[in-house]
Amino acid sequence: MQQIISILMSLLMTFMTMISSFLSGYKTDNEVELSWPVASESTILAGFEAGKHNGIDIALTKGDSEGEPILAAGDGRVDAVVMGDGTYGNYIIITHPKVQTIYANCKTINVANGAQVTKGQIIGTIGKSAGSDKAYLFFAIQQQQDDGTYKAVNPAYYVKLPDSSAQPTQPTQPTEPVSGSTKGKFVFTVYGFGHGVGMSQLGAIAMANSGKKYDDILKHYYPGINILADASTPATIVKGGVTMSLLEYLCKVVKQEIGSNSPLEALKAQAVAAYSFTKANKTYDGQAFDSGFRYSGSDVEKAVMAVLNMTSPSDTPKAMCCYYAGQPANTVYFASSAGKTTSSATVWGGSIPYLNGGVSSPEQVPESTKTYTSDEMKAMITAWAAKKGKSVNLGSDPATWIQIKEHDMARGSKCGYVTRITVGGVDMMGNTFRTGVLDYGIRSHCFTITYIPG
Repeated sequence: MQQIISILMSLLMTFMTMISSFLSGYKTDNEVELSWPVASESTILAGFEAGKHNGIDIALTKGDSEGEPILAAGDGRVDAVVMGDGTYGNYIIITHPKVQTIYANCKTINVANGAQVTKGQIIGTIGKSAGSDKAYLFFAIQQQQDDGTYKAVNPAYYVKLPDSSAQPTQPTQPTEPVSGSTKGKFVFTVYGFGHGVGMSQLGAIAMANSGKKYDDILKHYYPGINILADASTPATIVKGGVTMSLLEYLCKVVKQEIGSNSPLEALKAQAVAAYSFTKANKTYDGQAFDSGFRYSGSDVEKAVMAVLNMTSPSDTPKAMCCYYAGQPANTVYFASSAGKTTSSATVWGGSIPYLNGGVSSPEQVPESTKTYTSDEMKAMITAWAAKKGKSVNLGSDPATWIQIKEHDMARGSKCGYVTRITVGGVDMMGNTFRTGVLDYGIRSHCFTITYIPG
């Protein structure tokens, strides 16, 4: 009997230990564990003041802070790396569950956009602020709101300060920015280059480098098309009032659009796409064109002659062309995707079966960042609204001006080509925002936005 009781007590203790371990490690979705962003003994030069100084300035207690390591305050994803900003210098934004951490005045940065980091990882070193000889880290924390935007909060709510007396006794809601304050910044993290519809030129190059033929490339990016020889191919065309051979025209378009050093099959794919585009749109004036390109004897000429079914420049051309349902296909193209293509319907409107998006693209996705001050953003929005006769409502808090409502998840659940965005209360497509409001100021409409209060 005693032995049975002993066994039961042992099992109970094991069970209680497991429960205790589980509970101690449990975190709700609203909690995040953050740590102090420097390893050495430090002090706070300037504290948090909502709407005026939305972070804290940290310097080492002893010695020079410049060049000292900056540590990631928690596990997360790098969502922005910005160099040479007029206010924050070089800075990093890391997104964690429900919050973002910001590390500014960096001398060096050791991480890239999109990188996953772990708590305590060295992400850069401390530098000097603009116009000052003092080296310190500006450290800020932003809390995610119900509408998905972020607002600055006192970092002391999340990390233990060097002076324990400075800790707030109760976390409180962040104070609203000062009414009318426009000192903040909008940071766009952008993926890809171009409108994202049809063939990605960098993707075509990657496919050609992997051994794919030009027809495979075209059928990949334009699902459902047929590639046939055009019996009515013109020998000459007129561009801008100038008559030239179709061979010359396509060589100069291909060189300008995809580059003369691209692999042969990518050059061929570009030539066919360019020709099909002219047939579908009945114009030779809608594509980039290098008028001074000397194409004779080049790989570009070799590729174009191949898809024109010519063995010499004097031959009569019979161009390969993309068709859909018996008509020339509108084979639009762009520089580089965000991982997948997007639908023409969400860019220009109107559904085209072979331009429905969602086609994977194998190139390494280009990432870029662009920063606008709140004043700059306000000016662009109001100018666009005046031009279009729209009424926009820009309140005192710039964080509410722009809200992404929908995207196509080209990069996952948190990022894709923006299909619907609200700007000052006006709904529009993401590409309209990029081309109209921002006047092509960002490279594509696959982006995320982080607002940093001033």
